[in-house]
Amino acid sequence: MIKKAIILTIGNEILSGDVLDENSNWIAKKLFSFGVELEFIFTIPDKENIIRKFLLDYKDKYNFVFTIGGMGPTPDDVTKLAIANTFNCKLVKNSEVIELIKNYYGNNVSEEKLILAIMPEKSKPIFTSDKLWAVGIITENVYSFPGTPKLLKDSFSTIENSFKSESIIYKSKLNINCEETKFSEIMKEICNKYNDVDIGSYPSINDFRNVKIIFKSRSIESINNARQEFINKLINKLGNNIEIS
Repeated sequence: MIKKAIILTIGNEILSGDVLDENSNWIAKKLFSFGVELEFIFTIPDKENIIRKFLLDYKDKYNFVFTIGGMGPTPDDVTKLAIANTFNCKLVKNSEVIELIKNYYGNNVSEEKLILAIMPEKSKPIFTSDKLWAVGIITENVYSFPGTPKLLKDSFSTIENSFKSESIIYKSKLNINCEETKFSEIMKEICNKYNDVDIGSYPSINDFRNVKIIFKSRSIESINNARQEFINKLINKLGNNIEIS
């Protein structure tokens, strides 16, 4: 079965442009390599009602919902509260996480630090790779990670096997020195013929005549056929005036 996912990137700092969202890009690449179709990436503010609305709208429609950000102890971090309200449960201190915090801080542990152990009572902690800390939570099919890229990547690796699909997605790239207007009709023909292949055209930011064509499909045979037919049609049209690699 093909698995599908969405990402909710949460944070006013993303919406204001103060912080660049590299987390969604990283997870998107991971999901692609696992054969999971990522259908949407939403960027939403640190508002509990908005986070809850998106969770309610999408959690039952997708295999995986990823939330990124809003997991800290400050008042603007409301993701855990939104998840608790979405799943009709209380926020409680998780005993397993409390022990980790006590082991980590030793004699310096305090009630303020134990705030980090608060999570929805229906959630399970996501641990760091060294098992010394818990930075994310799993609530049914909702996977919530912190916005700090280093912590996200580390903790994601501990549960990534949960996302791997038996049906992988293949990808093939083609570089050509040609303006898009010269091959748009050819591309349309190929897309219509091979409807199980997603074909995208991406000009270089430095030179719009340097274009990368990417073919994606769950069928390597369809990719190979579509790619070769695209090349043949392009050569027939432009002859020696085209460079292909």
